[in-house]
Amino acid sequence: MVPPSEANPSKQARLHLLAQALRQAGNAEAIHQQVGSALKSLLAPDRALLKVAMDSLVEDVEFDENGAPQSLRPESELNAFAEQALASGKALIQLNGAKICLIAVPFPPARPVGVLSVRWREEAEESELKPLLATLQQVGELATTAFVNISLRQSIEAFNSTIPRKG
Repeated sequence: MVPPSEANPSKQARLHLLAQALRQAGNAEAIHQQVGSALKSLLAPDRALLKVAMDSLVEDVEFDENGAPQSLRPESELNAFAEQALASGKALIQLNGAKICLIAVPFPPARPVGVLSVRWREEAEESELKPLLATLQQVGELATTAFVNISLRQSIEAFNSTIPRKG
């Protein structure tokens, strides 16, 4: 079901909770769990996909209707749509006849490094979907920040392990 309104006051509270949880995430799986849960409560898609590629950091994960992380299906329509949005650097909305809606939002807006894409098997108007673009961008950017944070922590730990200890 496509959520009612982007003006929902609980949306900001849910994004704040997501940011707090992601700050505490210790690994990619924890990030996937938090993002999936947030997508379910904020947008209720029947399928979602998150792709992030920065230097050596590459994350590709899909989420089912319950927000549970799944392996990426490279041949899926959602993946192809996400790739199209990432290549163009622009958010895309696609209404495939009756009852299928797709949105893909690359982030950040200047020089995107990732994309978050969602699908609903429900009829909707483009005007209902456009307000959701900002939420998708925020969730994608929060997830990317968490992935970068983990990567940096791992690099620091690896570096520290090479320094001889005194005493």
